[in-house]
Amino acid sequence: MKKIIIHTCAILLLLACNTNQTNTEKLIASKIETSYYNKHNNDNSKKHNTTKCFPKQIRVYLDDPDTSGTNIRNKPNGEIITKLIVDNLNHDYIITVTEAKNGWFKIKNPIMGMENDVIIPNNEGWIHGSVIAVDTRNYSGQHLNILDKPIDGKIVTIIKEETIQLKLKELCGDWVKIEYNNTIGWIESKWLCGNPLTNCS
Repeated sequence: MKKIIIHTCAILLLLACNTNQTNTEKLIASKIETSYYNKHNNDNSKKHNTTKCFPKQIRVYLDDPDTSGTNIRNKPNGEIITKLIVDNLNHDYIITVTEAKNGWFKIKNPIMGMENDVIIPNNEGWIHGSVIAVDTRNYSGQHLNILDKPIDGKIVTIIKEETIQLKLKELCGDWVKIEYNNTIGWIESKWLCGNPLTNCS
């Protein structure tokens, strides 16, 4: 009889241990799953709330009243590596910019002149936003919304007619931050033209 009681107690003890182990494993698994879920959801939330500013190039033109030449630098506010001189042969330049940083714009080779292209040393140059410009492409009288932020921003002003010499402030994927009538906001790059001699239709 004693053996039966001892044997039964041993079985009950073993079952209790297994139950505790199973509950502990379930608790750990639940914590891992919750942690993963929270991290995954937080990552998605960040992705949805952040505009992706992927690199995208846009053409602009030189708009500098300084007749002594426009400086192209090796980095924002860095060393001058070449100059764009406006003269009878090269009275206009078309520039491809790919990136913006603190008011400066990175340039892609070559800079197109009317007679001669300008090659940037080491394939990298920077120009200040105050000396480049774009025009709008609303040639059929389209009204262009200027937003306070890219994609889903609120309208801060509307461009109702073709406009020239808009200054650039920043780039963000398909969107460009410009200044228009002392208002700064974002416009889709498809509505901008970087050719000062003709339209971009």
